[in-house]
Amino acid sequence: MFTTPALRRLRDAVHWAAPLCLIPLLLILSACNDSSSNKVYPPAAPDALLAEAGDGLVIVSWSAVAGADTYNLYWGTAPGLTTATSDRVGGIVATDYTVSGLVNGTTYYFALTAVSSVGEGVLSPEIAITLPPGVVDLISVSAGDAIVTITWNDVFGATSYNLYRSTTPGVTSQTGVLIADVVSPYEDTIVVNGTTYYYVLTALGPGGESADSRQVSATPQPPLGGPENPAVTVLEEAPRTLLISWDPPTVGNPDSYNIYWDNTPGVAVGTNPILDVVTPYLHTGLTGQETYYYVITAVEGGFESPPSAEVSGTPYGGAGGGGGSGDEGFGNNLSYPLLFADGYGITGMPIDGTVDPWLDFATGLRPTATDIVVPFPYFDPTTAYDLNGTLYYEQKSANTWQAAWFDGSSATQDVIVDWGDNLTSVSFTTNSVIRVETTLYQDATIVPPTDVLTGYQMALLYGAGITEMQGTDAVTYVADTRHVYAVNGRLTIEKLVGPGGAVDPTVDGFDAATYERYGLDGPGGFGAEINVGGKLVYGYVWMLSQWEIPEPDKLGWWRITFSLDPQATFGTPAVTVDNNVRIVALDPSETVATLDVPGNQTWIEIEVTN
Repeated sequence: MFTTPALRRLRDAVHWAAPLCLIPLLLILSACNDSSSNKVYPPAAPDALLAEAGDGLVIVSWSAVAGADTYNLYWGTAPGLTTATSDRVGGIVATDYTVSGLVNGTTYYFALTAVSSVGEGVLSPEIAITLPPGVVDLISVSAGDAIVTITWNDVFGATSYNLYRSTTPGVTSQTGVLIADVVSPYEDTIVVNGTTYYYVLTALGPGGESADSRQVSATPQPPLGGPENPAVTVLEEAPRTLLISWDPPTVGNPDSYNIYWDNTPGVAVGTNPILDVVTPYLHTGLTGQETYYYVITAVEGGFESPPSAEVSGTPYGGAGGGGGSGDEGFGNNLSYPLLFADGYGITGMPIDGTVDPWLDFATGLRPTATDIVVPFPYFDPTTAYDLNGTLYYEQKSANTWQAAWFDGSSATQDVIVDWGDNLTSVSFTTNSVIRVETTLYQDATIVPPTDVLTGYQMALLYGAGITEMQGTDAVTYVADTRHVYAVNGRLTIEKLVGPGGAVDPTVDGFDAATYERYGLDGPGGFGAEINVGGKLVYGYVWMLSQWEIPEPDKLGWWRITFSLDPQATFGTPAVTVDNNVRIVALDPSETVATLDVPGNQTWIEIEVTN
């Protein structure tokens, strides 16, 4: 090809110019292709994950990740965790976290991600950990002769159990003696009778050892038998009350006794418990003419014996006695003539005299409103008792009779005091049932009466003391003596510093008057009752063993005083009755009682020993 010089110059210019024009474009393209070196990625996966298991929890910790602002923790009970389906807690700032509310004995899996402003990183490798078993619930602990038995329920995840024992309370798995690999029930026979042992139990599993159980304790003891010869006695002077007594077991040395009772036979241990008592025990507040059944157990060092034989008794409701409020059973009948010195009956009601004298219910005597009164006297042939060929009719039955009585409020009445023989003829201990009895009477051979009073002949049919049963042959006689009832009789029992000494003011005693018990029933106060012999007796059941005073204070000398208050206020509306009785003499049989005529009082001192 032929060219001109001009064309050759143009061709050369284009040849050299083209590479120079391409240089900027290549530089730009080169810069775009190298941008990957400045890209920002989410944080890397955390490493060095650690897990520590506790009671229902796991503490997860890890190393800090560069560039991470927070962390997300994932977990589950199966491997293969994902950020989409696993349990998660996010926004963790620290490098550890406690996951609680987990199930003891279960294996859990954990993984972690780091999070920054760019986003969430990938999951770390999973770690697995098994929680230890839960705390064992000790079901029971019992002691026997050189043995302690411990029972519990199995715990989920446990493969074995460790028992820790100590003779010091506050035992732990760190301080107790280890008894390894035990099974329930476990019998610990490396024990000594009379020593108290303390225990905690732990469960072991793939996840380790559980926390300690609650502490239990027991004291092994030699064999302990049940109480012997249990008995229930109906007390004439204590309506709606039963006296439970027993002998110690032939095996063992009990610290105390427990009584269990019911109104149906077959009493089970634990039913209506009366705990930590001694014999005899006075069970009060009962219902008259309802039968009560009892068993007694002995207790030694916290160990309870088998129950005694079952016994039963039926209290009477207090008819024919002071302090009652209605008749819930058969009471005793008046057999000796009676003078109401103040014109008030033994229940605090004024004698009105508007009905036949024997049927004045205000006297408090039988027959009551619910007794059989037609015919009167009423002698039930089913209760007839043959005594040496003569039929007698028992007290505390449907039989009703009544000696003569009259209202003596029109004149001052001089009386003689007779203390019950049981206060002067026996020795007393802190466990004695001390029957304090006093009677007031007038003797027709000393002061001839202006009228004639008759009574019913009585005889002891069977029994003795508090178990005696008396009755009448239904024959009346003219009486030389008559008993006297005054509403203001008072009984005081005081501890003395010595025989004939001053009153010890530091020991609480007893102080109550008859009129203070009107409307109430049962023991606990001083009252007047018609006893099984048919006489009116002021009575109080002194159960010193149940007084809440220190045991040493129960020992020593006591003064028992009967007196007459100058006035008695009682009833609704309240009435005040002036004293109408003078104590002028003691019964000729009294050899230890003291009489204070000006003070209208008399007393006896007794000694209480162990």
